[in-house]
Amino acid sequence: MQRNEQRCQQILECKRQIEFWRSKLDVLEKEQTMQIKLARLRLDASSTWRSLSPRDRMDKRLILAAMESDKLPTCLDDFPNCNLPPSIRSDKDILLARVARNDFQEKYDDERFFVPPNLRGDKKVMMAIIPKAPTVIECMSNNLRNDDEIFEILLSSTSTIPNHVLQHFSDRIRSNKKMILQLCSHRNGISSFSFASPNLRNDKAFMIEAIEASYPNSTMNKNCSSSSGRVPTLSGRKHGSNNSSYQILRYASQRLQDDHDVVHAAVRKNGLNLKYASYHLRRDFDIVTAAIEENGEAFRYCLPGEVKDHLLSDRNLVLNRIIKNAWNDSTLKTCLDRFQTDQEMILEALASSNIDWSLIPQNLKESREFVKNAVKRNPQSYLNISESFRQEFAIASAVIKCEAVDNNVLVEATEQCPRLLSDRESMLTITKCWWTDVLHEMLQFTPIEIRGDKTIMLNAIKNNPSTYELCSEELSMDRDIILETIKSRPSYLYQIPEALQFEDPEIVICAIKSCKRSDAWSLYEDICEEMWSNRDVAISWLSKFGDWLHDDFPEEFEEDEEICLTLIERNWPDFENVSVALRSNKQFMLKALAVDARVIRAVEELRYDDDLTLLAFSKDKRAIQSYSGGDDFEYMVSLTKRLRKRIFDYDTFDRIFCTNVLCPAEKNPECSLSLLNQGPDAMKYHSQLIASYLGLPDKDELHMLYAASNNLRHWGF
Repeated sequence: MQRNEQRCQQILECKRQIEFWRSKLDVLEKEQTMQIKLARLRLDASSTWRSLSPRDRMDKRLILAAMESDKLPTCLDDFPNCNLPPSIRSDKDILLARVARNDFQEKYDDERFFVPPNLRGDKKVMMAIIPKAPTVIECMSNNLRNDDEIFEILLSSTSTIPNHVLQHFSDRIRSNKKMILQLCSHRNGISSFSFASPNLRNDKAFMIEAIEASYPNSTMNKNCSSSSGRVPTLSGRKHGSNNSSYQILRYASQRLQDDHDVVHAAVRKNGLNLKYASYHLRRDFDIVTAAIEENGEAFRYCLPGEVKDHLLSDRNLVLNRIIKNAWNDSTLKTCLDRFQTDQEMILEALASSNIDWSLIPQNLKESREFVKNAVKRNPQSYLNISESFRQEFAIASAVIKCEAVDNNVLVEATEQCPRLLSDRESMLTITKCWWTDVLHEMLQFTPIEIRGDKTIMLNAIKNNPSTYELCSEELSMDRDIILETIKSRPSYLYQIPEALQFEDPEIVICAIKSCKRSDAWSLYEDICEEMWSNRDVAISWLSKFGDWLHDDFPEEFEEDEEICLTLIERNWPDFENVSVALRSNKQFMLKALAVDARVIRAVEELRYDDDLTLLAFSKDKRAIQSYSGGDDFEYMVSLTKRLRKRIFDYDTFDRIFCTNVLCPAEKNPECSLSLLNQGPDAMKYHSQLIASYLGLPDKDELHMLYAASNNLRHWGF
């Protein structure tokens, strides 16, 4: 009886042990399954995510692993707005992982990024996001709106800041002189000045400092423009580092807008600040003159009175400062009313702006010389001159030679003066105009001599490849003409005879290089079949598209090393098309693995060659995809042991060698290595020499060993 009880207890104990180890095995299996999922997500989250169960998609570890992948699944790419539960969307670690990705700043450059409410007061989170998406400050909590570090990182980490950014910070920061000055010097910083403390905007000394900070380089720009004798228009000006459309004087207090020193400092930096000066100072000679000197367009803000009349009486000032910079029609009209018969003034006004032709006196409209000069200064004026002048060859040819001529003017000139279409010099000018999208239509009406002129047609084809159809029969077979056409419009290869393609393979190669991926198979239909036996054509096709043409490439290409290496570079999965003989060649496989380590999966006889495997794993950890079988696992374990042993052997040798070289002889009498202590270069040389003699890895192999070891460790080996 007692013996039976003992046996029963032993059986029960065995059952408990079995259950215990079974539970441990289940845990290990689940952990191994999880590790596989984590590894696959890090490798390719986009495709792996689709195979996960709904429960797995809620797992934080799996989501963090997916964040390490090159390409995210759609739901994680914009996870704050996706269908994931709030617990995931508001997780701090997941949010920081998304922010740390390289594609975060590009995605949220223009699009706003709103942080979950529970993290809007987390300083670490906000400081991580602000340098990449500064608009996030709009949703940060109140406790951070008074934080100096948040404000400083906003200004120091971004090239541009949102407009009116100061409204999102506390009154204390809005009253901080140092911070507001730093803000003013930033791009778009002036827009926030309206939210600065009223006390600061009423402080004369501070206001002058803010003006200097807002336009640090404007004086230099003004001096440069003055020395050239022409002030650039506002569209071409850069007022310091702050290229904002806002003028700082707008936000000063009314008292300072009437202060001579403050207004003078502002208009010297940006003449358009005159708009916000008091009425009294907009009639002040010194203020208005300084504003016009900086930007002639500021004259429009000068109020009527003695000062404005005095300035208008100064012809040089009006011509060189106001007219050359004005873009407002009312400003130009005011000036031209004063100088109605001054041709130079009117021509300068035409060059600055497309002023109303009715403002020009009738006697000048009827002057051939004035009209010719007018269309040279402003080609758009050609549409306003009389029909008789538009038909004159001298005027029409003058207008098409202008750099700023547009399509409407060009079409009008050729319609009014058909002689242009048969004049070689005129057609050379027209065909050089890259903006002439009506070039094809024009050339249809030109004589055959023009369409047979190689220089003219080359220019035309560069700007509009469809004009190739209009070339003379002889010119359409010219190699330079064909190459220029194919370079811009590869689809025109269908017009090239097969005999010419076969005679000059460079034409086909040019078409392949210029073709888009989406048009590849349309181009394929236009290429002469015999061309696929040309080695250079095949290399060009593989370099561009990477598609192995089974029915067109000859068998010998499967053994051509250069062709096969080109295939690997563009489309490694098609490596299976390479001949078995070449895939069994170790020297070739070393070259192939150097291009893309994933081709190791297509190797059979050399599958367990340590040199190839080492190179593959040192180049790309994704080589693990080729070793997923049971036998492969044993090999990977043994390989890992071997390569780490070689690393250990080298580290041991290096440590012992250096120790004995550097130790004094009396402390180590049996070792004479200290005699090699002749400097670091000598020690390095002898170390490498002895290591080579002992068969230890050299510098290049050691680098590969470390890289392969790290990549294998990534997969748990």
